Parts: sequence; structure tokens; C-alpha cells
Amino acid sequence: MIAQCFKTLFRLHPGASLTLNAVLLLATPVISAQTPAVAFTDATIIDGTGGRILNNGTLLIERGRITAVGDAETVTLPPGADVRSLAGKTVMPGLINAHGHAGGVRGLESGHYGTDNLLRQLNLYAAYGVTSVVSLGDDQSEGFELRNIQDTPTLERARLYVAGPVLSPRSVEEAAMLVDQTAALAPDFLKIRVTDLMLTRDLCYSPTLTRELSTFVYEDEPDFFSDAFFLAGVDGSILNTLRDPQRQQRLRDSAAAQQYKASLPIAMSNLKLLADAGVRIAMGTDSGPAARFQGYFEHLEMWMMQDAGLTPSQIIKAATGDAADCMGLTETGTLEAGKWADLLILSENPMDDIRHTRSIEQVWIAGNPITRPGF
Repeated sequence: MIAQCFKTLFRLHPGASLTLNAVLLLATPVISAQTPAVAFTDATIIDGTGGRILNNGTLLIERGRITAVGDAETVTLPPGADVRSLAGKTVMPGLINAHGHAGGVRGLESGHYGTDNLLRQLNLYAAYGVTSVVSLGDDQSEGFELRNIQDTPTLERARLYVAGPVLSPRSVEEAAMLVDQTAALAPDFLKIRVTDLMLTRDLCYSPTLTRELSTFVYEDEPDFFSDAFFLAGVDGSILNTLRDPQRQQRLRDSAAAQQYKASLPIAMSNLKLLADAGVRIAMGTDSGPAARFQGYFEHLEMWMMQDAGLTPSQIIKAATGDAADCMGLTETGTLEAGKWADLLILSENPMDDIRHTRSIEQVWIAGNPITRPGF
């Protein structure tokens, strides 16, 4: 039945690409405008493709997009460019969360979906260097509206890509009906829950290790509650609630939470096995629901991926170029000519240790430096 549902979906949307969550891709238009040229020079540049690292690189931004990137002697700067030396710094693509959620939660409460809350969350993601969020499910009209106006050089918050409702068809006919209804909203993806589709197809794996972690980690006070990088983007009152002894005891007594706790090492081992086997990994966290902290959990996810045995090079590619490619995001994810200038400037090189992603000094989206209060 599920296989037939997917055959139906493919007939309706030929050429679509799938992740493990069975996502179908649709396109959105591009709008351009004029912005000044900015050139970053003398930088270590990680382009997100998995290719060589430039140790004395130059990156040129015009009208919100990258127009050139390469060794210093190969890039010609236009007259009047704003030239900024980044000697000793590392430049890499902005992070992409290939499985997140945006809009519904404020603090530890759901039911707050709306434009203001979406913008608050997208600004928080951006402050942590997550420049694109693939929201897979429960997206409403306000999310679609923000998606529709983001392809512009004036953008100053994280990009949002939306799926609309999550589809759980029980028949081929219901699958076709739900697809038609959701497609009328013009989503970037369709998300459908399945249990048996990965073999023989070029599917990507989004591990969401921090989703598993979130189910039990608050049984005690997590180490990251004392991490200044975490605290920069969190409301302290939320932590007080999570510290409540009775709440913590309920998690220690929860069979489901303890099962997730026991299963997490297995999930980490499976991630390493899949990566070693050549399965493409798309960094995702399932962040957005209560106590899955947007922005910080994307970094924590990458650090856990390193703990699972992946190299910094593998993780960076999974969180940038491969995340974009897996989700069909053709205009971001790598530092290449023609892509949006969504990038991070770091004081330490994450290729040496992925935990250096916490050393973000600047976040740029569409060629604009992002304000990061508290960081």
C-alpha cells in the first residue's frame, strides 16, 4: 500500500527528490535588487562542497549573492568594493537544518503560531548561524507568506522552507487527495509518514540525535545549562521550569524516556555505519517543539555527530552542501558563484574540531550582516 502511495505521488510530481521523511520538492521564484559589493580577503574558506579548503581565499558578494570565490590571485575585485580582511578567520556556509519546525512554540507552550513568533524564531536561528530552516510539518499561512518574500538581497533573518501539513494517508486514493490539497498551497515539500522506504533509492538520512536527547536529558540538569553559548539565546525562566525536581523525576520514571536514553547510543552507532556506507547525511534536529532549543541544538547535533565518529569535514558537508542538495535547495548551502551569500565568519576553524562552530563572530544572510543580541 505504501509503495503504491509513493508511485501515485511520483506520478503527480515527476522528478521530485526524497529524504528519509519522504519529501517532494517544489520551486519558488527569485527576486533581485542592488546592494554594494563586499569582498572578504585573506580568509580560510570552507565552501561546503567537500572540496579543497582555501587558505588565503577571497569571496566577493554583489547584490546579495556570491559572484566569485577562489584564491586571492584568481579573484578580480570591482572598483569601489568594500574590502574586508579576514586574516586568521574562517568562512563557511550558513548552517542548514534539514528537519526543523518553526512558529508554534513560545517558551514551553504550543499554540503560538503567527508571524511575530515565526520571525522571533527565525532571528534566533540566524543568531546561531542557522541560515536556512526546512520546516517539515504543521506550517500555516503565515509561514508560507514569509517563504514567499525571502528571495531578496534585503533578507536579514533565516530562510524558511515549508511543507504544510504532515500527510498520513491510509489508501492510494487518500494519498492523491491529500497531495492535491497540499500542493494547492504551493509548499516547498510534501512530507508523508512511511515505515518502509530507503533501499535502492538515493535517499538522505537526517539523524536528529538531539530529538532523541531531548526526550530524557532534562531528568537532571544538562551540562549545556551552564554553556554561555546556549544561554545567549534562551529565556532563563524556561530553565527554571526544566529544573523542577518533580518534572525531572517524572522523566526518570518514564519508560518511554528511558527507552530513548538506551536507544541513543544505537542511533549514534547507526549514523556512523550509514555514513561509512556512503549514505548522504543531512544535518537535522527536529528542533522547534518545546525544550528542543532552536539554534543551539543544531550545534549540539553536530557535536554529537562528531562524538558518533564522523569527521568535521563530513559534518560540515552534512550541515551545508549535502543538507541543501538533499532538500533541493539550489541557491544556498555552498559558497559558490551564483548562490546567496549566506555565510558564517568564525574565529576558530571547525575543521580542526567541530565544536569550534561555537566561535561564530558574524552571520551574513543575502550579503547582510545579522544583528545578534546577546552574542
